[in-house]
Amino acid sequence: MELEQIATGFVGAVVALLLQGAWHRWRDAKTAKALATALWEELSAVAFNSVSGSPLVVDIVGFSSQTFDTLFPLIAQTLPEDLSRDLMRYHWRMKFLVRKVAPLRGRVDISEVDEWMKLRDNLLRGLDDFQERWTLRLALWREERDSTKRLRKVK
Repeated sequence: MELEQIATGFVGAVVALLLQGAWHRWRDAKTAKALATALWEELSAVAFNSVSGSPLVVDIVGFSSQTFDTLFPLIAQTLPEDLSRDLMRYHWRMKFLVRKVAPLRGRVDISEVDEWMKLRDNLLRGLDDFQERWTLRLALWREERDSTKRLRKVK
């Protein structure tokens, strides 16, 4: 075998690997946009309603962890690290809140819910910004540059 054939084979293999990597990045970017849309819809379904007769008591409705639990591997694989981390924080905090208020029939003092409402609203903005980005931009740059420290500001 000649050196030219070996070099040609090597270059062909490198090109094939680069194209395969580009294809995977493109596929992950498309999946990430679809996930952002699905999670936006899921979070939009959550409502913190004032209970009639008591403006300081809130009823939490519409929270479901099924979408997050089912899609967790894809979320961790395709979404930017900071966005997926913020989603995880929100998800676990909401699970805690729902479990905590279950004995109270889903009702809790509004002072305990303010943080969760702010987290959800900030996360909805972040998901909306993410899903509006061009797929090519997401394929090239996965990390979030604009929305860093989005949820960590809320204490």
